[in-house]
Amino acid sequence: MPLAPSNISRSAALKSRRACPISHAHSIAPVPRSTGGPRFQGPPPLMLSLFRWLVRLTIGLMIGFVGAAVLAWYFAVRSLPDYDAQLALPGIEQRVEIVRTTENVPHILATTDHDAFFALGFAHAQDRLFQMVVLRRAAQGRLAEMFGERAYAADDLSRRLGLWRNAEASLEAQDEPTRAALQAYADGVNAWVEQVNKGALGRGAPEFFLLPGDIAYWQPADSLAILKLVAAGASGQVAAEVTRARVSLAVPERAGDLTGGVGEPPLPPYASLFGGGARFVTPAEEAAPDWFASLVGYVGVGRGATANAFAAAPERTAAGAPLLANDPHVALTTPSLWYLARMDLQAGSVIGGTIPGIPAILTGRNPGLAWGLTPAWVDDQDIVMEEVQPGAPDRYLADGGWRDFATRQEVIRVLDAEDRRITLRESDAGPVIPPAHLGLAEVTPAGYVPSLRWTGLSEQDTTMTALIALMQSTDRGQAQRAVAGIVAPAVEVTLADAKGVAQVLAGTIPRRPADHPTGGRMPAPGRDARARWLEPLPSDAPLRVTSPLQGIVAATGAETAVGAGTALIPPPAQPTVPAAGVAVVPIAAGVPSQEPQAGPAGSAAGSDAATPEIAPPVPESLGHDRDDPLRLSRLSRLLALREIHSRDSFIDAQLDTVSPAARALLPLVGANLWFTGEPAAPGTPERQRQDALALLAEWDGNMGEHLPEPLIYSAWMRRLQERLTHDELGGLATQLAGRLRPAFIERVFRNTDGAAAWCDVVQSAPVEDCATIARQALDAALIDLSARFGPDVESWRWGDAHVARHDHPALGRMPILNWVVSLVQPTSGDGSSIARAPVLGAEENPWAAVGGAGYRGVYDLADPDSSVFVIATGQSGHPLSRHYDDLSERWRRGEYVTMSLDPTLARAGARGITVLSPAE
Repeated sequence: MPLAPSNISRSAALKSRRACPISHAHSIAPVPRSTGGPRFQGPPPLMLSLFRWLVRLTIGLMIGFVGAAVLAWYFAVRSLPDYDAQLALPGIEQRVEIVRTTENVPHILATTDHDAFFALGFAHAQDRLFQMVVLRRAAQGRLAEMFGERAYAADDLSRRLGLWRNAEASLEAQDEPTRAALQAYADGVNAWVEQVNKGALGRGAPEFFLLPGDIAYWQPADSLAILKLVAAGASGQVAAEVTRARVSLAVPERAGDLTGGVGEPPLPPYASLFGGGARFVTPAEEAAPDWFASLVGYVGVGRGATANAFAAAPERTAAGAPLLANDPHVALTTPSLWYLARMDLQAGSVIGGTIPGIPAILTGRNPGLAWGLTPAWVDDQDIVMEEVQPGAPDRYLADGGWRDFATRQEVIRVLDAEDRRITLRESDAGPVIPPAHLGLAEVTPAGYVPSLRWTGLSEQDTTMTALIALMQSTDRGQAQRAVAGIVAPAVEVTLADAKGVAQVLAGTIPRRPADHPTGGRMPAPGRDARARWLEPLPSDAPLRVTSPLQGIVAATGAETAVGAGTALIPPPAQPTVPAAGVAVVPIAAGVPSQEPQAGPAGSAAGSDAATPEIAPPVPESLGHDRDDPLRLSRLSRLLALREIHSRDSFIDAQLDTVSPAARALLPLVGANLWFTGEPAAPGTPERQRQDALALLAEWDGNMGEHLPEPLIYSAWMRRLQERLTHDELGGLATQLAGRLRPAFIERVFRNTDGAAAWCDVVQSAPVEDCATIARQALDAALIDLSARFGPDVESWRWGDAHVARHDHPALGRMPILNWVVSLVQPTSGDGSSIARAPVLGAEENPWAAVGGAGYRGVYDLADPDSSVFVIATGQSGHPLSRHYDDLSERWRRGEYVTMSLDPTLARAGARGITVLSPAE
């Protein structure tokens, strides 16, 4: 048996084989090279190296991006407040609990008023610190430090108005309890800022990571300045004066058709006020963004704010106790301008709506009283044109001689740009406003500068004192005495206590001479002594109080003058309902024939309307633009149709989306279009028009988001108003398109005082009649809608176009982030419905809703804890909080949340309790 070779012999054999050449007999034949065709070649070394570095760089960037995102998320989450904290803070007198309900409503359970205001400031800062800082910067004129050049125009006008400077001066005018409340509130805000700094809580809000600027400590004057900012946004008188003047310059002989109010005397031609040689020019370099438009975007305060407030006395309610409803209308933003809160005060607990930065429940209830606010359409602003001395721009003409403007200089800092020094001038009338602002360049004669008279510029403004006293009032009498201190904005205060209801006009009302050149309706020359204001009524003058014996009172705010905005409504005898979509409602009359007829001063009243308890002498003209009392008309009707009301009937009225403008206009505008003979061929423009008219003929005016009729009506009226006005007004017609003017369209189609002349297109040879213009406008509207939403009329939906845009004031302008922080949702209603949702008229989407009820409340004094509330977004201003938008869908669907003053109920559903204790 042969032996296996050893390891040594095997190794030697291997070495021998490696050393010997391979024989040809055992070699593998070489593969012949290809002499043609493609063959693979590896990448050049340089390209391969570059590719590897690109891969590494991409991976590194991805890791860096993910790391940065994780880090940003970490810091953003760190800024979310802990609602279950126990904190020992300086400035607290006794133990305070902030109980957060499921909806994140803070219930401040405090023993002293000082601690309650401290905790309110703490809670506001926890949830809305960025919003408060932006509000303060807007009032101070310091937005450009954060937002850059785009905010410069807003800062410029804010500085010229001197909002913060006036607020600081008016601090001394507040009574001692109010100054103490303002200081306690400021201490509470600053206590949260200290917690953010001490605990590295992400700077308090994620926006501060993206935008520069330190968070200065809160001061009492900051709250007063924000209140003045809200007052500035609530008044739309400057814009109204400018519009009347521009229309007068364009069509002086017919200006009253478009801008004249009900029962008001005609205005003189605007140009005649300054002499025949007056020239009106618009220097291109003076064009500037609208400050109020900027203000709306940044802080959610709208130009010419409105509201609804109505109340029923015990004899008109099912439970035998008063009901009150209030819904202030503001620009739609995220977060909402409004914030829900409850406070325990020495005078009793109070709950309702606040504005972060202001230490008061502005609308709400306490155990004995409910109240609501509506802006009163008081003409509290005048533009005065000051004639400047030639060659001496710091002097102006007054009382037959030249005077020096009071001047001062300030510096506006602009992000990523050089600082700008501006010279501020002031006349006897008020601060000089450069024509670049508010459209004033269009109406400022050469050689003049505009100045502003406004009640809100008073350094003796005690509005904050009045509002804090109002929420601590226990009955109507005490509340009426409290609101006597309101200066600006002027408001209608609706009150309800166990015994009844009332409305009070509160605020400084300017008094003008009977021979005022324009009655305050257009700018007037300052050299004319008649353009000055008379001394206002003394602060202790009796208030205008409306206390109806019939048991219901209602106000719709700024759409009408104060007198027309206050309704005394008797119970109906045999209410009748007009046929849907066909009743012609005269707009100028204020109410339809089936509804309570217009009483004195334009109020809606029955034949046995009650006289006011107090009827003091007040100026006859409280406001202008009485051309659209339709919302009051609709509200009056709804309240009159029921003899007995309940909380649910008040909710139904508050959420009503029927457009009284549509009910009034469609029968007039479409009078000659409803019946056009045989149906046209399918697919033709004529058939589409017939289909649209058929839908409108059966429509009841409900502006529901799921219906096509509201979209057809709105597009038609928009095109109609444009066609009626563009021929005469040019570019101004486009600017007016954002607001439908039903009274103007009615005057035209009724040919009131020859107003049908607007239907003729001057540039065309034939003389067009109003029926022709109406048909052409409808056809143009249908072409526009077909291009946007397709040709099928019945598939169109109002909610597809009428979307409520709640834009974030800072991040909402940034790509990608705006999808995260801004809210867009379809909504019902229009500018004349009780559930108001006005549109802007911009070409991109002319039907987008730009305002609405930022807050809704219905207070039932029979069962106070069943009162309901809601705001438009959520309680938190933090985009990562679940309370950022958790109330928005409820708001859209017309749902509410209940808020009780019972601390046991608040604790039972608490999502967190923050305990504040005195620091040792």
